[in-house]
Parts: sequence; structure tokens; C-alpha cells
Amino acid sequence: MSEIIVDVKNVRKIFTSGTKKERKEFSALEAVSFTVSKGEFVSLLGPSGCGKSTLLKIISGLLPASSGVVSISETGTKKAPPFGFVFQDSVLLPWRTAFDNALFPFEIMGSKEKADEARVKELFGLAKLNGFESSYPRQLSGGMKQRVSIVRALSYNPPILLMDEPFGALDAITRDNLNNVLLEIWESTRKTVLFVTHSISEAVYLSDRIIVMGTKPGRVIKEVPVNLPRPRNEDVKLTPEFYASVKELRELLK
Repeated sequence: MSEIIVDVKNVRKIFTSGTKKERKEFSALEAVSFTVSKGEFVSLLGPSGCGKSTLLKIISGLLPASSGVVSISETGTKKAPPFGFVFQDSVLLPWRTAFDNALFPFEIMGSKEKADEARVKELFGLAKLNGFESSYPRQLSGGMKQRVSIVRALSYNPPILLMDEPFGALDAITRDNLNNVLLEIWESTRKTVLFVTHSISEAVYLSDRIIVMGTKPGRVIKEVPVNLPRPRNEDVKLTPEFYASVKELRELLK
């Protein structure tokens, strides 16, 4: 039986607004429960407003849950967290080169002198960024910036990678290319990945399992396994099995 790395139990998130006399509550998440096993690629799929990004921030500790428990079996180290986080925007520092941006987490953790530059160079190769180490963000395309952000998130070798719609703002062709780059990186590193998306085809193409979420309040509708062979390439998108998975998810999200 696979080792469970992330265990989410009955997580609820309530946001409040207004004054004490006219206090309003909004239920962003209600009774959300699921697990993620070591080395598994799991996607959180659902429409805008279903609480996917909020849930990811709760799992990472950036937001507190109103109730419920998130248990992480991988604790990281005293200085390094167990998570690498890739946001919707690359959030690169414009005055730093791509390579220096990737090394920035070591400075945050106060261990710049222990930066594993050899590992970061290897990650640049996996991300198809060889030759762009000295480039500044202004010299990179949107897709390349997101690849640098993935390298940065993996630079200190965290066991878990959290990705919050990292390719949502990119054009379809670039997005497809980055899906393939991400699969290659995952095949090489076998990180545990929790990936937020609102693209059904992207979720099917990347994932071992998909957590389908609904809105008002955000909740888990169903967990759907993806029984497509790995390693995957674009040819899998032409198979009946791929279309069947996409159809099932579309029906669930109606």
C-alpha cells in the first residue's frame, strides 16, 4: 500500500466580512477530505470559485483552516519547508538572472552558501532552459518564466510540489508544451504533486488521480482515477480512453 504524504480531513474554510453588527460569512470550503500518496500526481479540478487555490494555501500553511485537519508526513528540515510552490504568476525578481532567481530560496532560508548549484543546473536542463541561465525575466517568454519558477520550487529538493494553475495564463500551444516538460520533470524526480487546474484535458493528461470539486460551497464531488499508461505523450490524447475520461469529467462538472 502506498505511503500517504498528504491527508486532508474535513477541511472547512469560512471567510468573514463586514462589521460586528453586520457580519457576513462566506463558506469557501466545506468538509473537504482526500489523501495524496508518495510520488502521486493528483489534480484538483473544478470551476472558478470552488476553492481550489484556497485549499492549496491551507495545505501549504499559508492560510489557516476554519476547521478540519491537514496532516503532512514529510516535514522537511528546520530551514527548508516540505513544499515547493508554483503560483499562477512566475513572480520572478526582475533584477536577477534566471539562475539567480532559481537560487533565491536558499537566501530566504539563510543558506545561500549551501545552495546546490549542480542540482539547479540539472533542473535547468530538465526544464529545457539550457543556455538561458544568465537571461533576465524581461528576456524570457511567459512559458520560460514559468519553467524558471518550477526550477526555483524544486531547487532545494522539497518532497512535495504544489502548483496553483501555473499554466492558466498561457496560450494553448505553450501550455501543451509545458505540460510535456512538467511530465518529463515529474518522471525524472517523482515528486508528490498536487496540481490545481480548471482544464479537464490538462488534468487527464497529467494526473494519476483527479479530485473533482464543486461550488457553493467548495466541496469534493468525486475522486476519479486516470488509468492511462505512463510515460505519456501527445498520442494518448487521441485514444478512446482519454476521450472517455474527459467525457466523464465534463458530466460531473455540469
